[in-house]
Amino acid sequence: MGVFVLKRKVFCSLLLVVFCFEMFAQTDYSDSWEDFYSYVNAKSVVKNGNFIYVIVDNGVFSVNEDDDAVQKFSSVHGLSGEATSAICYSSAIESFVVAYESGLFEIVATDGAVQRVVDIVLSEVSSQKGINALYEVEGMLYLATSFGIVLYDLVSGEFVDTFFVGANSSLVSINDIILANGDIYASSDDGIYRANLSENLNDANNWIRFSSGVYTSLGFFDGDLLVAKDKKIYKIDESFNLNQKVSVSAQVTDFHTDGGSLIVGTSSKTEIYNGNYQKLHSIATPSNGVFIDGQKIYLATSDRGVLRSQLSNPEGFTELHPDGPLNNQAFSISVKNQDLWVVYGGFSYDYKVLHQELGVTHYNGEAWVQIPYNSAFPAADITQAAIDPNHANRVYLSSYKHGILVLEDDVPIRVLNYENSGLARWIYSGHAGIEHTISGVVFDENGSLWVANTWTKGNEDISLQKMEANAVTSSIKFSNNSVTGINTLFRDNYKNVYMGTTLGLWIYNEDTNQTAIVNTEDSKGKLPELNVRAVAVDKNQRVWIGSEEGGLVYFDDMQNVYSGSFSNAERLIIVDDGTPKELLGSVRINDIYIDGSDTKWFATHSGGVVHTNSTGQETLHLFNEENSPLPSNEVLEIQMDESTGKVFFLTSKGIVAYNSDIASHGDALSEVYGYPNPALKQHSEVTIVGADGQGLPFGTNVKIVDVAGNLVFESNTIEELSPYGGKIVWDKTNLAGNPVASGVYIVLLYNEAGQQTSSSKIAVIN
Repeated sequence: MGVFVLKRKVFCSLLLVVFCFEMFAQTDYSDSWEDFYSYVNAKSVVKNGNFIYVIVDNGVFSVNEDDDAVQKFSSVHGLSGEATSAICYSSAIESFVVAYESGLFEIVATDGAVQRVVDIVLSEVSSQKGINALYEVEGMLYLATSFGIVLYDLVSGEFVDTFFVGANSSLVSINDIILANGDIYASSDDGIYRANLSENLNDANNWIRFSSGVYTSLGFFDGDLLVAKDKKIYKIDESFNLNQKVSVSAQVTDFHTDGGSLIVGTSSKTEIYNGNYQKLHSIATPSNGVFIDGQKIYLATSDRGVLRSQLSNPEGFTELHPDGPLNNQAFSISVKNQDLWVVYGGFSYDYKVLHQELGVTHYNGEAWVQIPYNSAFPAADITQAAIDPNHANRVYLSSYKHGILVLEDDVPIRVLNYENSGLARWIYSGHAGIEHTISGVVFDENGSLWVANTWTKGNEDISLQKMEANAVTSSIKFSNNSVTGINTLFRDNYKNVYMGTTLGLWIYNEDTNQTAIVNTEDSKGKLPELNVRAVAVDKNQRVWIGSEEGGLVYFDDMQNVYSGSFSNAERLIIVDDGTPKELLGSVRINDIYIDGSDTKWFATHSGGVVHTNSTGQETLHLFNEENSPLPSNEVLEIQMDESTGKVFFLTSKGIVAYNSDIASHGDALSEVYGYPNPALKQHSEVTIVGADGQGLPFGTNVKIVDVAGNLVFESNTIEELSPYGGKIVWDKTNLAGNPVASGVYIVLLYNEAGQQTSSSKIAVIN
């Protein structure tokens, strides 16, 4: 059992704060989860042998230089998913250590096992606990933290000591550490500190501060001890004087040496010097971290991962990073048939134009394509992607500045705007280049595109438009009201279009050409508040509504909603430990998704994801930072690829996906098959689904009999009997719960009328 010992002199008395050492083995979620993070914002790079290790926003990746194979380490693989701050490799334990801004650090072994060390996080020594740098010597790990220096033994897995280096043991934010000639040096926000390792480092009097100001990186170069400050690098001489050796034009972010060359990264470029501090190369690439190894140069960049080049040709870079989105701050995602679209920009929290020219990202299930903003892609602040149901290779991108951009085979082919399509124009034409502030777009089953349009011009008061063949065919007004904030756009299977707005829930029916507004008034829905952020409709035409501060309600009076007077929305009351409670209370709901089995997924602003059964009375899953790979409890959007059952969660720190095993119900059934077939001893389950992965229709009854006609299994695709939506999962047991014998089994399917519609055979080999 190790201890985390914090020692600090307070008013001339020694205060000992002792914490029980806590190390936790983390869970690997990769069997059922997948990360879709961006790995291009590289912060620091280290190398061991043929492997380089790189920290990014909320994870790590490695590159094997034998074949440039890339491996990801993220929250899905057991890392915390928090904001990273430092990394080092320890040959003593053949593991790398990744540190975080929270004070957490994790030890990752070569087999991928993760050990989490939380003592600094749990301590009360300071409100600022971030780890700024790691320095390792023969298994002893020195942690430069926001309050001092912590010493940890990687071999024994124990904290050794904590040093408060400031006057009277005061707290000082340490930026880097190095050991040299029997001394320990610490660069800090308050100058440079030095102490002799043979002295008592717990005595602040043994720490000598020289110079003042903020000093960052420390390192050796050809026998010289160097330290960085602002735009300069100094040599620390034997008398502890500082002699300037390098001056650059921007803030030094990092430097590294291999004995023969010095590489200096700055916020504007990267420079390389020889042993005489003569500049050899100036590379027009800013870097967050640098590494040099003989003839190889590595730059950790903000948008291209790690760039590797040769000293002889430093501008000829190879880009190294796992593929993924452009960044982890996406605005919206769309997914269908393994096509994932990630858009950036959107609009501000108060519905202002951001002028972000970031393009979009498309993942087709195998490869990532970045489609950047340029003259061919003249649309900024993309808010949503709508995949054309009649043309899988065509997507419509709504812009909060420039109208709608149409892409085909990942190539922009046209921009739809007020000049060529009839889209309602922005109210202040010509201002800052803004033409349309379109919050979102969605297709209906006929291939018509519905457009949520805000801030429309003049007295037209148009907020919703319908487009066919790239031209507006309908423009809908809502009681002469114009809205400036539309949060969500949804269309159900009954030809109703819903818009969650800052003025309530607005609904339009295409067949009757009627509009309705559900707001906070009695007999008008009586919502808990007007700012509706999420809406979804289930198979019973019950409307589920999530709001900014009013939590979750449901509306069950669609038959009267267009009459002008209708029932009020209701809270969903559940029984928790015998006590009636409101589901989700008043928590902010950012999105609601209803899957193929009619179960509900709720994206909350601070509580992660809640997944319930169709009625909302039973919680099926609760995903948060503590029990899942979610990198943040702020979940912005939920989308499901109904062809695979994969549920995508867009969080404030990136995208992860969960394999739910839920399939949508199909419309008709002609063929059915079971897989795996044959089902061998190692196969615990057999899945029964329609041909080509099509879901079984709702209400399909499934019977499995042996060759003698004895019933061994029966189920139905209604939720009460199967939680998998349009598929049935058989665990290879009979009605008594015992494993079935090896043999051939016949699958019989019956529709809701009791008529047999299809059959198949499954071989079981135990």
